Amino acid sequence: MFEQKGKSPYTDSDHSFNWATEKIDECRKEHTSTCRPMKPTLLPDRVLGLGSRDEDVALRLSKGETGLYATLSHCWGGHLPIMLKKDTLQSFQAGISWDSSQRHSLCIVQDDGDDWAQQSAKMAGIYENSAIKLAASAAFDARDGLFTPHRRSLLGYITNGTKILDIKDVFFNTLPTPKSGYFVIKEWVSMPHAAFYLRGEPGLEATLFGRGWIYQERLLANRVLHFGNSELLWECNSIVCCQCGSWRHSLSRHAYAQFPKYSHQITLSGLSRDPNPAKARYRWQRVVTEFSSMSITYESDRLPAIAGVAKQLQSLVPTSHYVLGMWKEVLFDHLLWQAVPVEMRVNQGRWQGFSEVDSSGRIKPPSWTWASLGSAVSYPMEDPATVISGFVVETSQDPQVVRVPWSDDVTARLLGRVDGELVISGHLTETCLRRYTLSDEICYGVSRYDGNQFYPVLLDANTATSDSKWRSREPVWSAVDPNAERVEYGWWNKEPLSPEEAILVDNQISRLESMRDNFKSCDEFAEPVYCLFVKCWKGGAGKSMFLDLRRVSEPPERFARIALLMYDPQRLPVFDISNTSPREVVLV
Repeated sequence: MFEQKGKSPYTDSDHSFNWATEKIDECRKEHTSTCRPMKPTLLPDRVLGLGSRDEDVALRLSKGETGLYATLSHCWGGHLPIMLKKDTLQSFQAGISWDSSQRHSLCIVQDDGDDWAQQSAKMAGIYENSAIKLAASAAFDARDGLFTPHRRSLLGYITNGTKILDIKDVFFNTLPTPKSGYFVIKEWVSMPHAAFYLRGEPGLEATLFGRGWIYQERLLANRVLHFGNSELLWECNSIVCCQCGSWRHSLSRHAYAQFPKYSHQITLSGLSRDPNPAKARYRWQRVVTEFSSMSITYESDRLPAIAGVAKQLQSLVPTSHYVLGMWKEVLFDHLLWQAVPVEMRVNQGRWQGFSEVDSSGRIKPPSWTWASLGSAVSYPMEDPATVISGFVVETSQDPQVVRVPWSDDVTARLLGRVDGELVISGHLTETCLRRYTLSDEICYGVSRYDGNQFYPVLLDANTATSDSKWRSREPVWSAVDPNAERVEYGWWNKEPLSPEEAILVDNQISRLESMRDNFKSCDEFAEPVYCLFVKCWKGGAGKSMFLDLRRVSEPPERFARIALLMYDPQRLPVFDISNTSPREVVLV
């Protein structure tokens, strides 16, 4: 029997309030081993005293007081009619109207750079120690607020006439049939929850999940109550569940891959027992992969927006040293990031040329750190087995660190406010960057100047590629050996070709049909490109790893990263560094 509910509830309804209260009580009583107890702790420097509904909100300076407090996450969205500034610091302590406080940005003095830096460095502790975080996960900007009406989802509930039931119990017949002989389903419709796993998607229930600053707040907070478009969602260090009741997950290895907060919590738990730098390295690479896909307004904020998570990890692995988004002890592992292909990016970076400042005039991170890219990155060798199982091969050409950007000021290191020059002693070889246009797709490859085989690379989005730097050239076409039985081509293709199907273009084997029908142009970059050897892996995924660099100034000679090159030297011996001598390379 279906029964229509008279009025659709809101996320601020009594039913929603009771559901949230149940989750808080459950967490306090049952999750004592995973979620921090809700007890008074040192308050942040500034808090909002809410008072009653009839009273104005007031900004309070805590001055060392202790107490329970909640944090709030919301998306600015370009609409902030009120914020804390130097000239409003005193007046806000007298009172702020409720209507204004719903759109606030009041924890940091927004026009004071020193205060911004100081408070940003404290974010880890602020969110870790909060009793609960309230997340306006469906709000597009500060005007939307927390509460929204339910839509196309849980407009009611399932009941047997005496209490609300869990839908899984009903569907799997684990409950006795009520005396009436039927259950009452009050307008239940299943919810889409894909956005809850990592980030928001257009039209789904959350927009906040795709924001860079919110990512670390979600990882750091012990308890998060999400206010979605259609329902409430609960996330703590032990469970994640939704108000509509369609799913509930407990902390487990199964949930590890689905929920960033869970995978983070499992790693923290392991590091608290065994501060293994290899585990911390792998976790950080996962954090970077997830975080870099998030949207952020100012690219110079990428390091500050993840500083809280770095501080948290460093507290568990005290022998590690963090600087500019990487860890000094595993620097060469962390240098091996690569741009995610454009079609897979959330924020598609633009080729704007090498620059040390962003559009707002703020200093950008240096080119060798992932934080400079402005779009999603990945680590092709991020599996910890490559380290634990000894897949890394030490060679006589391995680079050495000469100087890492550093500051004794921990806050400066966390926020990326240090000199960005990284000096490495390593083997550098001069190469050529070429550009081919196949159909409407632009492909890049690195090659020796003698026209021998090139190897494809995916250029970083911060690479300077002005058209004036390219010169047209005619590729060298030739047939393959007709006596060869089969011809292997491209590191990405498993099936070889027959001699009739293959063609050599600059000694690079390609499929004849695709080149003949789709080849449009071939260009060569007017400046040399340099390959710096970093590391070698062995086994089935054996690769030599190089950083592709471009010289950006001389003297002194400095280089900027433009790509990561991975290739199998046994199948395609393009770059021979055995006869080169190590030299100091300054990366900026």
